[in-house]
Amino acid sequence: MDIRQLLVSLDAYDLTFPDLTAFVRLACMAKPFIHQCMTDIRHPPTHPPEVVVLLLAGALGQDPPTILACWVAFCQVIWTHGTVLPTDQEIEAFNRHGLVRGIGYHDLYPPTRPLYATRWFSSSPFGINILSTYYHNYRTHNADSTRMYYAGVPSIIQAARHFYIEAALLELFAAMKVFGWMSSMNCACVYNYALAQ
Repeated sequence: MDIRQLLVSLDAYDLTFPDLTAFVRLACMAKPFIHQCMTDIRHPPTHPPEVVVLLLAGALGQDPPTILACWVAFCQVIWTHGTVLPTDQEIEAFNRHGLVRGIGYHDLYPPTRPLYATRWFSSSPFGINILSTYYHNYRTHNADSTRMYYAGVPSIIQAARHFYIEAALLELFAAMKVFGWMSSMNCACVYNYALAQ
């Protein structure tokens, strides 16, 4: 399909070329979240999850039907597009409208991810069973629900849902508390003043 055919489907909407490029870029930023909602990521969904539609509508100042029309027109472009290096303004808009919906730019994915295995049955070659589910620091085998923790201390530790902290930063906080006798509040102040830039 050429660009002319894509744009004809959007004639009914009041969209400029910058609106369309902003849509594609922000939708590419939401791709990791969309992947988490799918079992087969080889093809784009016919419609993105509702929270993604609302995020894009808010960030772009459009209504959800316009966002869905743009998705239908550009889903193949978005799905095959590589990683986008967003601007500060794009990250700010994405987080402003996404964090309230549980989506943040550069969330660490996957907090959980099922591993599917195909089992061959004589009656059907397409039987799919989930064998393991992967979390940030362990995996479970679903047959017996046994947790298998990964070896060693992880380099990134989950502090809250969608919030992770590098182990080196936690070591810095521990050293400040032990050697500097600093409170957690003062550790946060030092981090915000000196490191969060």
